[in-house]
Amino acid sequence: MANQRLLSIVVTSYTMGRLNYNYELLDSIKAQPYSTIETIYVVERSKELYDNLEHYIQDNKITDVTLIFNTGETGASAARNIGMKEAKGEIIAFIDDDVVLANDWAEEMVKTYDETIIGVSGATLPLWECPQPKWLPQEFYWIVGCTSWLNSKEVKEIRNVWTMNSSFGREIVDMGIYFSQDIGPSGGSMTGREKNKLSEDLEFSMRAKKIIGKRIVFNPKVKVQHRVTPDRLTWKYIIQWSYWIGSSRKTLQRLYPEPKSKASVLNTEHNLLNSIFKRVLPSILKDFFTDPIPAAHELALLVTVLSLVAAGYTHTSILYRGGQ
Repeated sequence: MANQRLLSIVVTSYTMGRLNYNYELLDSIKAQPYSTIETIYVVERSKELYDNLEHYIQDNKITDVTLIFNTGETGASAARNIGMKEAKGEIIAFIDDDVVLANDWAEEMVKTYDETIIGVSGATLPLWECPQPKWLPQEFYWIVGCTSWLNSKEVKEIRNVWTMNSSFGREIVDMGIYFSQDIGPSGGSMTGREKNKLSEDLEFSMRAKKIIGKRIVFNPKVKVQHRVTPDRLTWKYIIQWSYWIGSSRKTLQRLYPEPKSKASVLNTEHNLLNSIFKRVLPSILKDFFTDPIPAAHELALLVTVLSLVAAGYTHTSILYRGGQ
């Protein structure tokens, strides 16, 4: 295939606990028929992980991989920025180290771009590392890092990418747009009330669109499988994540207010809430008569998640009004 655009894939990893996941990811990158690819692997914290990946890449003759050990500031954003500065591609992709790429992932990712698009996210499907729970409807798959709740069968414009399966045009590097290293659910030292109340991929997407003036789209054909481990299905995780999402969405609304003539910046959440009340809740009530235990669990999930999202949103609203 002549005149293919170079696709740079940036992966970050930090723990030996994901060593085998990284091996499977590298295998799925190597298997891509789209051949104009370079991979930048940024490893931090674990020299053992770095050494094992280096040996695996050599032993399996995986070409065009740049392996970097980060000795500076740690964290996903800092590591991605290192990868961006190293990348030479016209398109720079970001994926998590616990995903597996569909065979046509790279080709579909590159094909999605036109002159109006700055970013692309794709379908992230669950790869269950535990029994698939009957009480988790697709509308709540965002809790476990999957996008099935979008329920889209065609390319559509979206607000932001999700960095477990995403890419941006090279303009971001050319214009000096990098991930903020001070924000996110476990972020760094951002001053003011926004600290730790906005995800780095959401903030990066909004900033890139504002500066460059192009669209971000979702293409369901750009597929990865994302591992879902048992820890993401615990009540502790669900409660913490739901509260943080509510808080982050209030921060988003504050930092990026939309004119009344445009759609709400929270339109994604409004559509999801509409689907929950129109499809999930009636389904739960119906299932109480045929399968009451999973239905009760699903209802508890619905009430808990919506309550905690609302609590995070409301509490953050109060903090902003009070100037704390």
